[in-house]
Amino acid sequence: MVNKTAKEKQRITEGSNVTRPGATIILTQPQRFGIGLDDYMQSIRGAENVDFTRRVRLYDIYSESLMDPHLFSVVQKRKSGVLGRKIEFRRNGVADDKVNRQIASPWFLRFLGDALDAEYWGFTLVQFYINEKGWIDYYLVPRKHVDPVLRVIKTRQDDLMGEPFDNYADLLMIRGKEPLGILARTAPYVIYKRGTTGPNIRTPHPQIHLRRLRSRSPQGIARSSRKPGRSIRIPLPGRLETGIYRTRQPLRKQ
Repeated sequence: MVNKTAKEKQRITEGSNVTRPGATIILTQPQRFGIGLDDYMQSIRGAENVDFTRRVRLYDIYSESLMDPHLFSVVQKRKSGVLGRKIEFRRNGVADDKVNRQIASPWFLRFLGDALDAEYWGFTLVQFYINEKGWIDYYLVPRKHVDPVLRVIKTRQDDLMGEPFDNYADLLMIRGKEPLGILARTAPYVIYKRGTTGPNIRTPHPQIHLRRLRSRSPQGIARSSRKPGRSIRIPLPGRLETGIYRTRQPLRKQ
């Protein structure tokens, strides 16, 4: 019979197959680059599986999409609006110096950032503890090792089952408004922006698709382009300035 009291005092540890092989969580290198829309769609289906949700691939895509400078700067700007505010704890209208010392410490600033990430990733799971210097600290449980539906922590990210949350004390689950997080909506745009639409498909340059073109003259191309379903594919140089013109007036430029 398992000693429940001893189990509740257990700390979550992490390692790899080489370092700390007996750790609670065995980390795996994330998969990056070459991610296409096919991977995104399959990861969404796996994450929404009712019986056994699989979010490993989806979180790899989230991590990779945050490598995009524009998306990363937008996320950091939103977080900075909260992290830049002064927070003070008061008890009966009087500031509590003991609590405020903890609030002013670096761990609390990190905690606020990880808590805000719950909106982007769908959730954040942390375990609090007292470090060797007597300060409050916490461990951010890797999201790829957490099943928020079954409420278990997995040793390896691809495991189907794991240990229940109840086996560990001082856990705090922070859930976002959307189950899969905001990054589920932004990831496709990052993939498309990089020109990766599939495992073997790349679109590095803009193209015009014209099918069933019967004439190669400029007049013939103009006539065919006005008919539905009549065009051919014409690759364009990346730096070419293009536009749609009508009666010598530009309608749209790119």
